Amino acid sequence: MVLYLIYHREFLFGSRLSTAIINGGMCTSTDPRDKIYALLSFFDGSPEERRSYSLMSPDYSKTVPQVYAEATEYILRNSPSLLALSLVGDKVYKRVPDLASWVPDYSLTWVSNAGFQKNKIYSASRDSAPQWRILNRGKILALTASRIDTISHLGESKYEITHGARGEQLLYIITGMKDRYVNGQNKLEALWRTLIEDSDYEMGSRCTKDGCPAPTSLAVAFKGFLLYHAALWVLQARKIETPGDRSLPSDAILAVLEDMSRDDTTRLVPRTEEIHQLLTRPERKGTSMNDIFYKRTDAYRSYWDAFRRVPEGRFFRTQGGLMGMGPQSLQVDDSIWLVPGANVLFVLREKRGTPRFELMGDCYVHGRMHGEALEDAMPNMTTVELE
Repeated sequence: MVLYLIYHREFLFGSRLSTAIINGGMCTSTDPRDKIYALLSFFDGSPEERRSYSLMSPDYSKTVPQVYAEATEYILRNSPSLLALSLVGDKVYKRVPDLASWVPDYSLTWVSNAGFQKNKIYSASRDSAPQWRILNRGKILALTASRIDTISHLGESKYEITHGARGEQLLYIITGMKDRYVNGQNKLEALWRTLIEDSDYEMGSRCTKDGCPAPTSLAVAFKGFLLYHAALWVLQARKIETPGDRSLPSDAILAVLEDMSRDDTTRLVPRTEEIHQLLTRPERKGTSMNDIFYKRTDAYRSYWDAFRRVPEGRFFRTQGGLMGMGPQSLQVDDSIWLVPGANVLFVLREKRGTPRFELMGDCYVHGRMHGEALEDAMPNMTTVELE
């Protein structure tokens, strides 16, 4: 690890210890605490910075959760937009036991590019100032925040969609929504933008104050995406239909899509004849799902690439009719919060029998990532304690 750090110091770390801790996820160490402690010798810094480093002076009598909580506190104090909270990730991947929900598991070998990018292209709380403090000897993070909505429906995760899930819940959610989304967009446009978190990370410096919205050209690609997945779902349903199967049969899937297509002014929903045409192509041999899944047009592939750019997440709908993408481990009744000073929104879950919450991770909510919720949220600010 040390030789790797020396060789890649400038590329990985720049001049800030907080950046080093974040990018240090690409390294491994025998002792999980050294994912933090091994970095300290690489930074001299200003007198003020050296004083702040003292928070993390190597002390192997401390537990891994203690060391990681101190590192997270350091990042919160020395990086903008509460970035550390975007690094928490889905709880299902955490390996260190007894880690507070607001503390990332730095023992994991991950690359935090997605967290960086989200904080560059969104501005959910605009320029509002963060208010937070650490309580109970580093075990609790108290934040000023405002609940903006509650999750009412869950769709399939990206992992499930890319591994053959039929998308039934997603279809049910969309068919039950009004034709116009809360921001005036057609619900299908809102859907395809939500699934890729309305972002074009490749735009880079061309981002505006409204982020890096996905180009409208991807709408055509989304139709290809839907067509191929609809054909995949129908083919899969036909193969496993049994008297005891509770999944939607192939005819029901086609009926749902046909119903959606009748009111589809965007013409993005594939028609039944288009799906049948794809399924009966002369060049398609056998009935392997891969025969359908991997025969993608270039247009489909461009949306697929955008879809995979943020590889994880689960689709959801809120009680207020909003669409979003959040951690895979979401549950109905998890709540969406706006936190002053944060560029993204967060999902919190109430801890049974306590007034406290767990941080489940950050999330994307379509139409609420550039300050649209701020005016209504400000009068309802409260202090929430994350454990």
